[in-house]
Amino acid sequence: ENAWGVPFNKAEGKPTLAIWEDFQCPACASVEAQAGAAIEKLATDGKVNLVWRPTTFLDANFPASPNPNSSRRATAAWGCAIDAGKTGEYHKLIFANQPPTEGDGWSNEQLIAFGKEAGISGSALDTFTTCVNDSTYTAWSNNSYQTFLDAKVPGTPAAFLNGQEVPTQTLVDAAALGVAVVAAWV
Repeated sequence: ENAWGVPFNKAEGKPTLAIWEDFQCPACASVEAQAGAAIEKLATDGKVNLVWRPTTFLDANFPASPNPNSSRRATAAWGCAIDAGKTGEYHKLIFANQPPTEGDGWSNEQLIAFGKEAGISGSALDTFTTCVNDSTYTAWSNNSYQTFLDAKVPGTPAAFLNGQEVPTQTLVDAAALGVAVVAAWV
């Protein structure tokens, strides 16, 4: 995986499950709600290397959004949360708080509030807030999106196990995903 992905863990000699997602994607939020815990458990149990791959292609679909460039800004804010040690917590909160109307996105104030809810506090919260407001990780977000385009990923969610596409129905079925992961060990 290249530098734009976010590794959840490091399991020596195990297959890599890379999941492309856009924080504004309703299907991605559905996968997170249905299977996020099971996918993370495969990683925490050391059965797979989980890499989240953010993309921001949905921003172009909503130029008149009340919160423009929400996918890019949410991904950049996630970078700030990663720095604060709240990678998984922030990831879950963005999807759990996806606006009911696709494309409405989030304000910077909301993105900062998710940081507080994720457990960022004190001076780390000050650093996180500055990071979000200064758009510190916009270049990372843009580079990840370019990688998504260059790889010709058809949309989100898109999962790849050792480079082989995993159908979404397998991704949300813990048993089927477990079988696929074990098969990828050989």
